[in-house]
Amino acid sequence: METRPTTPVKLEQTNQPIQLVRPPEPHIENPANWMQYGNSQAEIIMATAVLISPISGLLQVLIPVILRQPQKKTR
Repeated sequence: METRPTTPVKLEQTNQPIQLVRPPEPHIENPANWMQYGNSQAEIIMATAVLISPISGLLQVLIPVILRQPQKKTR
């Protein structure tokens, strides 16, 4: 068996900087600010519910009164 002398092969390594890219974190608004600015979805829903309640109560009173009134006949 023959043994041949081997020459070490030196591979060139290139150092390339790697930039880690982090996905942007979603902006989560502080719940304490929701009521302060008046533009949160929760506050809009609450304001709508507060307005609808008295309007529906008013309609429950007015509609029967309007329907009971005799209609004026024109000559």
